[in-house]
Amino acid sequence: MTLRALVGLASLLLLGSCAEITHFLGLDIDYFADYRGKNLLDSSGFEAVDSTGAAKWSLEVPVDYMRFEVPTETSVPVTYVEATTSTSYPVYRLEIRNLIPDGDFEEEAAGASSFAHSFWSLKQSGPTANNLVFGTSFLTLGSITLVGDPRSLDHNAFWWDANATGNRLQLDLKQALGTLWTAAAYRLRFDLINLTPGSGFDLFLMAGTTTLLSQVTDAQDGGSWQLTSTPTDQTTRISVSKTFTLDSTAPQRIVNFGNYDPASPTSNKAIIDNVRLLPADKLLSVGLKLAKLTSIDPAGLLALLPGSKPGAYTLTLAVRDDPSSDPTSANHALNRFYPQGLTVVLAAQVKSGTGSYRQFFPRPAGGWSDWTTLELPVGFDFVTTDPTDGSPVLSIAFSPTDFFGNTLGGRDVGSLLIAHPTLTFNP
Repeated sequence: MTLRALVGLASLLLLGSCAEITHFLGLDIDYFADYRGKNLLDSSGFEAVDSTGAAKWSLEVPVDYMRFEVPTETSVPVTYVEATTSTSYPVYRLEIRNLIPDGDFEEEAAGASSFAHSFWSLKQSGPTANNLVFGTSFLTLGSITLVGDPRSLDHNAFWWDANATGNRLQLDLKQALGTLWTAAAYRLRFDLINLTPGSGFDLFLMAGTTTLLSQVTDAQDGGSWQLTSTPTDQTTRISVSKTFTLDSTAPQRIVNFGNYDPASPTSNKAIIDNVRLLPADKLLSVGLKLAKLTSIDPAGLLALLPGSKPGAYTLTLAVRDDPSSDPTSANHALNRFYPQGLTVVLAAQVKSGTGSYRQFFPRPAGGWSDWTTLELPVGFDFVTTDPTDGSPVLSIAFSPTDFFGNTLGGRDVGSLLIAHPTLTFNP
């Protein structure tokens, strides 16, 4: 045998030995094979229940104005099909409801000139003819004569003319909410078009039906707000967001639309729509709490593994607009609205205490007209043993609003369709 042949044979023997050594040492074993491509929430989907039959996903605050449910309307999809595997998953509606009944005025008959709900009223000091009317668009209203294109907000809106000095539109919040009126921080929202160019449109709180603003001490900026001072086009849509807080006595609050100074010679005229109220001090979300590291695996063979850098784990969720929330629809009688977007909150027990992520995904300008997958890379240096104080190893929560936003765009009512949450480990 030639020298070249001997060298070749030796090389083959050496390579074979290396392979055997690698195998013997376990260096060729994929220890994360069971994790790769696996949804660690397979056994904790929205429809999942625990050993007692209780739903694994539940509302963080179980209140009547928060919904997590399977839609029943024929116009709303109830199944989501994952594109890669063609697997079907149930769809759920996640909604923060409007505390003001008929805040979108869709229950009102077009052209009506009286309120269907007694919590709305007019404080009048002058003529009453045609002070208010409901509809999609009108060219005349009381003393207003509008020219040009019809003005409207979202389908049926409320057109109001304080056609005499001192006239005000009033909303009794305590009467509107009934038993839901409790000690809380509230956010009041509505949309308007000011039809009185050059004049401010005022909004202010009263402490009761007769007590004046000076007694209201629980509201942002003292509870008196001039919404705009220089409108010139009679068409600009103005979004209003104001806050106030009630103590344990839950005192009466009257919202006044109109000039704060009853002696002012300026009359306010406006189109008002989408009056919304929601608590601003509660985590209005649906959440999942995993009690043990092995909660992700019914057989208890897999556990959450440490991976501290963002991207060690990936959380995804499929979202889509709720068709029954379209405020411009003629069938929009559910007092339901599109959401601002989706807030995701994760918290975990880690070796150094508690780790957390929170992110808001804004609804795009064109909406989520079809299913869209939201993705959030996270990482947690998970504890190696289960907590003994009852704290969850990992909690996940979804809210259909900018929950942590304190600006005009923060916290609002809204409904969103969600499906198929996933959590994957990326070793």
